[in-house]
Amino acid sequence: MAGLLSLTLTFIVFFSSCPKCVRIQCLCLLCQESDLSRLSKAREAELKYVREQNELKIAKDARLAEIESEKFKNMISAIGTDTIRAIAVAGPEMQVCR
Repeated sequence: MAGLLSLTLTFIVFFSSCPKCVRIQCLCLLCQESDLSRLSKAREAELKYVREQNELKIAKDARLAEIESEKFKNMISAIGTDTIRAIAVAGPEMQVCR
């Protein structure tokens, strides 16, 4: 049960200091989980969350790069290599002056 405070039941057994009556007394102490342990678990959960967010971002960025690469490849194939070559070698006479 995540998120619930874990409780530990501890029994302390001690003998009475009275030599005439030897009896065993039990104390039942209810101990809460220490703050250090709780903070440690919170940090671990936060670290796990940040790692998962980073992994998701990396996967998203990789997919976006793949999509952009495919888009560029499709645009180049649609224009054609001859058209790109003609644009590259066109001289100043092809430029529009105002």
